[in-house]
Order: sequence, then structure tokens, then C-alpha cells
Amino acid sequence: MGAESRRLGRWLRLGAVLPLIGILVLHTSQIEATTWRAVTKTCPLDGTEVTNFVPGSTYISDLTPDFRPLGVGVDWFLSAYIMCPTCGFTARYEAFDDTEGLDRTRVLEALRRLEASSLFRERDSAIAVEMNWHNDPHVLAHLALGAKWLADDTGDPAIIQDRLGRAIEAHKTALAHEGFAAEQKPHYLYLIGELLRQKGEREEAIKWFDRAREAGDERIRGLAEQQRLLAVYQDKPVEQPLAAVAQGTPDEKVKAI
Repeated sequence: MGAESRRLGRWLRLGAVLPLIGILVLHTSQIEATTWRAVTKTCPLDGTEVTNFVPGSTYISDLTPDFRPLGVGVDWFLSAYIMCPTCGFTARYEAFDDTEGLDRTRVLEALRRLEASSLFRERDSAIAVEMNWHNDPHVLAHLALGAKWLADDTGDPAIIQDRLGRAIEAHKTALAHEGFAAEQKPHYLYLIGELLRQKGEREEAIKWFDRAREAGDERIRGLAEQQRLLAVYQDKPVEQPLAAVAQGTPDEKVKAI
């Protein structure tokens, strides 16, 4: 009986541990699903060799209302940018091999004029290169949104407001671009509304949310309805009848019930 009891005890302890092991394996597999690979490129402006890690595959567990990845997820687009440490040339790693149309003198001059803090240096360098090379408004909008996410991390209201304004203008420009893809329209309408809401321009945000709700994308429609309600009722006093009852006299409490 003693040996059987010991074996039973071991099985019971194993049964308690197995669910925890399962959770750890699942979490580890999700982290490993975001894989990275090293790439080495030569800067087209000054010939410096640049080695960096870019995502090979990504796992995005969730998104914020302005599409910032949460958890172990990474933004696959922005994470593929690499920067030359000497001249500041910043672009997606594929662009280092395809420099057609690149005016080296113009881009280098733009980078030399750039004034940016260390936090925003890479993102602003990428914006400067894009503006003086392909000048794709959709790429510029994504870069501006990424800079706004960086601003959020500072917690500085002035910096956040500045980057919100830049991101809003970048998305409005992208929305008006002739080469605009129809399936992107709901995303831009929604993002402009959400950025305006975060900036405190709630009445204007509601107009953009209404446009997003009517754009035909069900997922965006749900987000727009949710954030529209937040814009409408944000900072408005909410009635608390139970609290009012709790503060009343005994007779008032009985009457309320």
C-alpha cells in the first residue's frame, strides 16, 4: 500500500504541473513565432556596411485602437527598417539593394539638415529619405504613425500632441492620393478619427468615425462604433444612482428600493 500511495502521489503532482507546462509551452511557441534574421547591407550614400535584425515572421497577439501591436507582436513594416550609423540613411532593408531613382546628394543634404532627438532619429531619418526619394504618402503615413507610437512612450503631452498632428496630416494626405487602394480607405478613415480623438478634437473625430462606419469594412465598422462612443461620452459626468442611494437617509434608501 505504501508503494501504491507514493505512485499515486507522484501522478497527482504531475497532474497539477501539466497544465502549467502546457501554458509555458504555448507562451514560448508564441514568442518563437516572432522570428528574427540578421541582414547585412551596404549604405548607398557612404558605403558603410550595416548589420541589423529584421523580422522573418511575426506573431501579433492583439492591437491597440490605433493598430499598434501589443504583446510579443511587432510591426512587420517598421521593424524591417535599418539605419546607417554614419550618415543616417534609413530605409527598408530591400531598398538598400534597389536604389533606382535615388538622388544621393539630395537625400544626404536632407539628412544633414534633419534635427531630431535620439528617440525619433531613426523614424525621422526614414521619413526624410522617403520624402526625398519615392515620396509615397502611404509609407509616410505609416512612418508618421510609428513616430506617434514612440511619442506615446515618452508620456510627454507636448511631444504626443506634436506627433499626433503630424500623423493626422500624413494620413489625410495618403487618403487624398490618386494611387489610393479602395480596401485601405476604411483604415485611413478610422485612423484619422482615432488620432483626432486622442488629440482631443472629439467633434471632428466623430465625423471621421461616421465615415469609417459607412466604408464597408465590418471590422473597422465595429472599431469605429466603439471609439465613436468613447469620443461622445469622454469626460462627461456619468450618473451613479446607486451611490446616490447609498448616501441617503434610511427612509430614502427604503423608498428607492
